[in-house]
Amino acid sequence: MKRYGNPDYVLYAAAVVATLFGVIAVWDAGYAEAAAMGQMLPRSVITQGLYGIAGLVGAWGISQVAPSRIRQIAVPGMIIISLLLVGVLFLGKEINGATRWYRFGPFSFQPSEVAKVFCIISTAAGFAGLTPWVKPKWRNSRQWIGHVLIPKIQRAWPLLPVLVVVGLIEMQPDLKTACVILVTAGFMLWAAGVSRKSFALLGVCAVVLAGAAIVDKPYRLTRLLSHSDRWSENKIDSIGFQTTQSETALAMGGVMGKGFGEGRAKYTLPEPTNDFILATIGEELGLFGSLLVIGLLGFITWRIYSQGMMRVDRFERLTMVGVSVWIGVQTVTNVVVTNGAVPVMGVPLPFFSSGGTSLFALWLGIGVVQAVVSSPNVVVEEGQSRESEGRAVRNRAAYVK
Repeated sequence: MKRYGNPDYVLYAAAVVATLFGVIAVWDAGYAEAAAMGQMLPRSVITQGLYGIAGLVGAWGISQVAPSRIRQIAVPGMIIISLLLVGVLFLGKEINGATRWYRFGPFSFQPSEVAKVFCIISTAAGFAGLTPWVKPKWRNSRQWIGHVLIPKIQRAWPLLPVLVVVGLIEMQPDLKTACVILVTAGFMLWAAGVSRKSFALLGVCAVVLAGAAIVDKPYRLTRLLSHSDRWSENKIDSIGFQTTQSETALAMGGVMGKGFGEGRAKYTLPEPTNDFILATIGEELGLFGSLLVIGLLGFITWRIYSQGMMRVDRFERLTMVGVSVWIGVQTVTNVVVTNGAVPVMGVPLPFFSSGGTSLFALWLGIGVVQAVVSSPNVVVEEGQSRESEGRAVRNRAAYVK
């Protein structure tokens, strides 16, 4: 396929570095558990490496596709991911009371992680054509329904597929992934120009639904209410164990850390390679190492967002905003959970926490971003091909050097 511009090699390099350091971090945090099981190498290291390679290949393949073509897969993609989410409820592997994974021998696939990518594409495609709201005149309730309420619902209609996916994910149950998707979609709506009143109303609805989901599961409410006194004697070794162990590890690490491989958190934390991998990084590499990791992820987030805001085409701009917010929100959430600022949520640290599907999905997002960056920075009407667009203009001003 003909290319019109160069991919963002700096972004590629940053994502590769994050992936490589993530594999090293998974090995470091997981070798204690592997040794206890008589394994030379943690299985999570092997799967993380394989999924990382698959993700890199997938990202390169997607980067060769024109954004207009990516936009066209929004509807079929959401249908397929919805079917996968329904199927996992019946055919998936149950782990710790949750049914989120398809298992294929030593490998697993978590459709809710890939759903993040498709929800971003679907939201961007649905709201790319959104025009500024012109406040209509109305005199009675009937006119208000016809001139305000119904048009507002029609404008919000593209959110329906996302809400369906979010509902299916919550049924697994997996509230934190559902919230990541909702928050990402919310930022995309803000970037799309949704009015403040509508945005506030959607925010209130989201908070109410999240509150209802928390109350519906007693363990969620208990975790929330117990967080403030997690250091008490009756909770430090039970519901507050993960957070207090993580906080202790970060405190023991100090500024420069105890040294690579010298941490103790990986011996005490359950599944230390997952959501609390930053605890081991902070203990062994100190505040300095933690800031390097956070800074790298922050750079990736900024790089995608800054280039996205330069795009003229609304679909391209919203898509890149969505990918950047997704990575940024997960990074911030993981950090504040690890340092004990908020209760445990189970949100992985992008590129670092073990989870093959999560890493694969992140690389798919990078591929979508590269497809946009490699395309001319012009407005693309629906149905217009990149070939005709390329003959009209070749604008490289969108690239951040």
